[in-house]
Amino acid sequence: MLRIGLIGSSYLIEKHIKSLQSLSDYKFICFFDTHQNKSTNIPKNHLPLKVNSLEELLNKVDVVYILNLPEQTRIELIVKSLKSSKHLLIDKSNIKTTVEARKLLELSEEAGVKVQISNISYFTPLFKSAKNYISCPTYIEAITHIHYKNKSSDAIFDLLCDDICLIINTVKSNLKRISTVGIDVINSSPELIHVKLEFDNGCIANITINTIAEDDKKTIRFFENNSTILLDFLDNNISLLTHNESSNITQNQNITLLKTSEVEQEFSELYLGVMQQKQIAIDLHTMYKILDVTFKISEKLKINFSLT
Repeated sequence: MLRIGLIGSSYLIEKHIKSLQSLSDYKFICFFDTHQNKSTNIPKNHLPLKVNSLEELLNKVDVVYILNLPEQTRIELIVKSLKSSKHLLIDKSNIKTTVEARKLLELSEEAGVKVQISNISYFTPLFKSAKNYISCPTYIEAITHIHYKNKSSDAIFDLLCDDICLIINTVKSNLKRISTVGIDVINSSPELIHVKLEFDNGCIANITINTIAEDDKKTIRFFENNSTILLDFLDNNISLLTHNESSNITQNQNITLLKTSEVEQEFSELYLGVMQQKQIAIDLHTMYKILDVTFKISEKLKINFSLT
């Protein structure tokens, strides 16, 4: 059993304590509130688990779960955790550039620890259930519509990162070419975005983001030889269409989702990485690739992502 501690602000910590206490492979030891004077959201029965410094937490745990941290201290806290040889699960919002990802990657390799990046889209039961049916996609189509009232450059960045993460983890080939189209309708920055990713193995992935839509939508479809699989993230549904060439029969079926939560999936993968040296799907190598592709897209679209 791995001892785990939590770092973040009180309003996020309160939401995660119960989930961590329910994990069978981990023992929740303590938390460090980065807003020491604002712990009003922490229930009284959890206050005995609070420590007064990062150093105190690091002395008690094997694994640190790092939530969204303050901008001015996020890298400092992650670096201290790595230098204390702790395995980490890091919210993706804490790593904002390829320079940061590379620096943290080097430190993690020096410390010999496992680092996993938290990504809800990848670890959702929807995608984990569908991944068993995806082997070698030849074409991928990701479509996201955001209601115009919710538009922000941060939202666009997050959506691109999520789609690129899913694509990189299903296409086992190097990226060859990036093409983009951005159309600004209301503001000076693009609200309609189309990205085409071409890989060495011939796979093509198209990403479309519409931030002035009337209705929300988030789907991704994978096309393979004799099959397509559609994931609808809002309806939480998977549809698999298969074609049997010998019998010339096409079948459409709904896939039953795994009965585990995103949290259970995330921590199970990290546990296997630490205890059995299994490969972690979204590690710092992968995060570097995701950020590299995302910022290349932003340069082509001339979008200045405001991430501070």
